[in-house]
Amino acid sequence: MLIDEVLDRFRSAGLVVDSLDTSGDLVRCPVDGGRRGKKSGWYICFKITTDSGKESYQGRFGNQSIDDKTLYFDISDPAMSKDELREVRKSFLEKQRAEMDAKEEASREEVRRRAAQIWEGLPLSGASPYLSSKGVGGFGVRYTRGSVVVPVRRIADDVLTGLQFINAEGGKKFLTGTSKKGAGHLIGKVDPGCPLIVCEGYATGASLHMATEWPVLVAFDCGNLLPAAQAIRELRPDVQLIIAGDNDASSEDNPGKTAAIAAAQALGAIATVPDIESMPECLRPDFPKLDYNDVHLARGLDVISHQMTAVLNTPEFNLAAASPAPPLDEESRANGEVVSIDLEQVLNRYALIAGETKFWDCQERREIKKTAFVELIGKSIYNEWKEHERRRVITRADVAAIQNGGEGGDLRILQRYVYIYPTKDAWDTERKDRIPLENLRAAMPNDYDWWLKHPQRRQVDSDRLVFDPTMTADPKTHINIFEGLPHKPSPRSEFWRCDSIRELIKWLCNDDVDVVDWVMKWLAYPIQNVGAKMDTALMFHSDVHGSGKSLLFADICRQLYGKYAAVLGQHQLESQYTDWRDRLLFAVFEEVLSRDQKYAHLGTIKHMITGKTQRIEKKFVSGWEEANHMNCIFLSNEFQPFPLEPSDRRFLVVWPRATLPEHLQQLVSNEMENGGIEAFYGYLLAYNTKGFNEHTKPLMTDDKARLIHFGLSGTELFYQAWRDGLLEAPYMSCITTDLYEVYKRWCSREGERSLTQTKFSLLLSVKEKKSLERFMSGTSINVRKQHFFIIDTPQKGVTKQQWLGDCVVKFRNEADLNREDAF
Repeated sequence: MLIDEVLDRFRSAGLVVDSLDTSGDLVRCPVDGGRRGKKSGWYICFKITTDSGKESYQGRFGNQSIDDKTLYFDISDPAMSKDELREVRKSFLEKQRAEMDAKEEASREEVRRRAAQIWEGLPLSGASPYLSSKGVGGFGVRYTRGSVVVPVRRIADDVLTGLQFINAEGGKKFLTGTSKKGAGHLIGKVDPGCPLIVCEGYATGASLHMATEWPVLVAFDCGNLLPAAQAIRELRPDVQLIIAGDNDASSEDNPGKTAAIAAAQALGAIATVPDIESMPECLRPDFPKLDYNDVHLARGLDVISHQMTAVLNTPEFNLAAASPAPPLDEESRANGEVVSIDLEQVLNRYALIAGETKFWDCQERREIKKTAFVELIGKSIYNEWKEHERRRVITRADVAAIQNGGEGGDLRILQRYVYIYPTKDAWDTERKDRIPLENLRAAMPNDYDWWLKHPQRRQVDSDRLVFDPTMTADPKTHINIFEGLPHKPSPRSEFWRCDSIRELIKWLCNDDVDVVDWVMKWLAYPIQNVGAKMDTALMFHSDVHGSGKSLLFADICRQLYGKYAAVLGQHQLESQYTDWRDRLLFAVFEEVLSRDQKYAHLGTIKHMITGKTQRIEKKFVSGWEEANHMNCIFLSNEFQPFPLEPSDRRFLVVWPRATLPEHLQQLVSNEMENGGIEAFYGYLLAYNTKGFNEHTKPLMTDDKARLIHFGLSGTELFYQAWRDGLLEAPYMSCITTDLYEVYKRWCSREGERSLTQTKFSLLLSVKEKKSLERFMSGTSINVRKQHFFIIDTPQKGVTKQQWLGDCVVKFRNEADLNREDAF
């Protein structure tokens, strides 16, 4: 029987089997000589029956006590014809494939479940030495034990298919079973009017996003560049794709560059990789390949920004277009048709010279007359190309610059770039940004020397490039980089459109009329007097989550200032670079200091609030001094965001007491989308700020008093309690050692750590007069002088020594210090 043959085959391999399971499931069994109870043998068997009733047994088996080999068997009825055998084997392959597919899908589903479970349990914020070393932020990532965790999502439906873990040293590991093909991690929001960059690694993607503010899709490796780009193209066919590969020049076939070009050519996208020849200093000695994060670290984000802009706007920088097109055969040329070039290649390679009937070949760098151009690409493609929205146009000046290696240049460059004397930077009047001269050379290598040596090149002294929102700088002698606030205020008749926003302010201020009015004036004054630097700041903190703090300040008020506002955190304060302060009028700081660093940056915070100028330090750019027009708001869910001094005159402190009602949140959201921002802008412009200015001191709220009290040291708390008459020891002149005994007793009772007697005496001597005096003890004067805290003065007719002696007796009696251990 066929079954016996199958069993004999199994037994010959050492499997101990008595019967045969033909369900196709995995069956485990013991083996000869194996340990009792251990099943090291296995098999999978399918029984296939033909239409004529003939049987076939097919499958695989193995003995893991010997090796991990998989053995296959095919035992069929000898009477089967060749066609029947062919059908049996086809059926077996289909069953095997279905089995594998089912197992793989089950495995993928388990991976997705595990990934989701892990992801949900990870914190949204945390520390990552890897991100710090790469100079990038965490965009849509989470953290665990010093590692950063990047989600892997299927692009077609945004399903989480796995996770990538990057440890502190940069070691990368995927969750076992993670499916990467057609998946990725999207940084930023896809916008039809904005290019989308597809790259390999997370750090590269973060650098590209920080440099351009364009959305970036991280594909994780070069093998997934095409599948990921195809998936996003199918989902968003309206978006221009840029494939930014790594330059793996040390590998013979340069897989990063090759994959980027192949993906771009397949999808009609733009391909680019960092150029090692022009940036050899970006290479790491231990890693002979170059990606855009290396460029970021070596040359800064501006270089990447300029390169991406050049790639987008200059056809010759597109590697996919510049890669050789397939050769044209002679027959095709003779017939005037080109069968090996398509519309996408024409769009990437050729440009119309503006105002002429000539065309520019970006690859060959030559002009082509219209007749030759039509003959070259074919009439049908030419007709499509000339009407296409992506058809490129190049000016005659640009052609001249390319042909002459920059000689003659472009007069627009003279207007756009201004040298900042005596630094190594230039001012870009279009991007409104400082650019290192070396980055400017990289952005326009053919025109840089012409611009630098041109007699009409613009130049400005560094102290005359100013950020002046007050608009008082003389435009004839200065360049003012402030361009005005972004919104047009609504008239008074439309102030109703921000009623709910005003209700939100009342809610956050707990309906305290005085506090609401002070906050309104603080918000209104710099709107009415643009550039006014408030000597004060707002602190809204509460352990009540969802009170609306961020909604008001980070979402609504921030919009009033547009690009001159920012939401910031601890990372900015700790950075050695301060370019995040550049041109800020409104800054919202959220959870700015961690619990173990509450004292670390208090000096920086104080200077940001009251400093008149600030030093701006930017990577790879000469630092500069800038007027400080930044007004600050601090938000926190901590009881003590950071300590306040008892004499603080900078902060208005408010503790919102309740969660924002859902209906009010919805009303505020509706107003934001329907003219509420413009109405609130108009309302603030019209708000009465008479008697209020930059130097108006904040109210002493109960919330502020509580915060100050919480931050006091034990010694300060003791002094306040003594001064306010809350202790058994009276507030009166006394010997310093007597008061110290009371202080130690108080510390023991309150659980505070006591100071030494010397430090205690020194600390209180700045609050009360300390003097070395003699005093009367009974009827005689003590020979040895004692240190006293002098609180008041003796009555008329009583000597100082007698009065001090009476004070000592009274203090000791009421403080219960007349014991043997009192001294």
